[in-house]
Amino acid sequence: MRVAPFQAVLPDLRLVTSTDHFFSTVKEDYSKYASVGFFHKAARESLYVYRIVQDGRAHWGYVGTVHISEYLEGRIKKHELTLADKEQQQLRLLLERGAQVKPVLLAWQGESRLAGFAREWGAAHEPVLDLELAGEGSRHTLWAIADGTVLSQLRQWFAEEVAVTYIADGHHRTSVVALLYEQYAGQPAQARFEWLLAALFPADQLTIRDYNRVVDTRNEISFTRLMAALSQYCDIRLMEAPHKPRQPHQLTLFINNEWYELSWKPQYIVPMGPGLPVLDVDLFNRYVLGEILGIADVRSDRRLSYVEGTKGLEGLKNKVLKNEHRVGFCLYPLQMEDFIRVSDAGQTLPPKSTWFEPRMKNGLIAMEIGIECVRER
Repeated sequence: MRVAPFQAVLPDLRLVTSTDHFFSTVKEDYSKYASVGFFHKAARESLYVYRIVQDGRAHWGYVGTVHISEYLEGRIKKHELTLADKEQQQLRLLLERGAQVKPVLLAWQGESRLAGFAREWGAAHEPVLDLELAGEGSRHTLWAIADGTVLSQLRQWFAEEVAVTYIADGHHRTSVVALLYEQYAGQPAQARFEWLLAALFPADQLTIRDYNRVVDTRNEISFTRLMAALSQYCDIRLMEAPHKPRQPHQLTLFINNEWYELSWKPQYIVPMGPGLPVLDVDLFNRYVLGEILGIADVRSDRRLSYVEGTKGLEGLKNKVLKNEHRVGFCLYPLQMEDFIRVSDAGQTLPPKSTWFEPRMKNGLIAMEIGIECVRER
């Protein structure tokens, strides 16, 4: 993997009186914050060791830049389709801010000297940023590596020991940088999009959570008819106490203020392609969204929305109850080995199939790209 140091832009935490407010608004308001001094640029180009502590577990990785050719030539592997409206939003934000303000999360498989080195460097050096987000129960720490000899060694390890990486979070940000890089080919602006800001973590440092669905039926099918149609594909049981799916090929349904457990009937548990795993998100899209509800394009259909699994059953329930025509489905989370198999096969999952942890924050570490020559086009 072609990794390089960069001149980072970091928040001045002395000016941040409310971390919750600052990091929840910086995605849209980065330019305003930057213009009045909330950010400062590091003096030297560096790679960064990055540790995130969440739920009692420390996750160790790196932050640097990865050449966009790694994505265009298939060594940064994607596993999800992107949403057209999300791509448009990310493109607007990137050009407005003139900066990449959140690293794309990339995972690599296999043994590497990089994992042990990150811990050793963190133990022996003072951090340049150490931030606790009490509201989320997470702590984020960055250590800079600017020494030329050490940087050369790390870049060599990435080149030799990390042949491919997998996008865990940031499909839309990656695709937008690649789109602009190709669109400005042969022009001065292309250099602005040559490098992708990325956090690189070993796969065993990441966890995949569930990503759930809310569907607006819009009077197109009554709840009674929906339940009857679902019974053709699933065994249905009313739950006394609601819970998320406890094993693959189960769904949890919230409809008409009741919770149900759905289990796919055996004849429908088939892979979507040769050599691929049987994925619940594929079964859900084919049978529930496609055949029952007539939703053909999950990338753009406005009847479909998503709820992160970290928001729990209450998060799903609250979103459903905002509209009397909505129903909610909890899906069993994708397994890491299936995530790797799908990516290696060159296949893609539907949008919002995975929710990886730990999560990063907008504005914690950024990279300016400049947009003057883009505006001159």
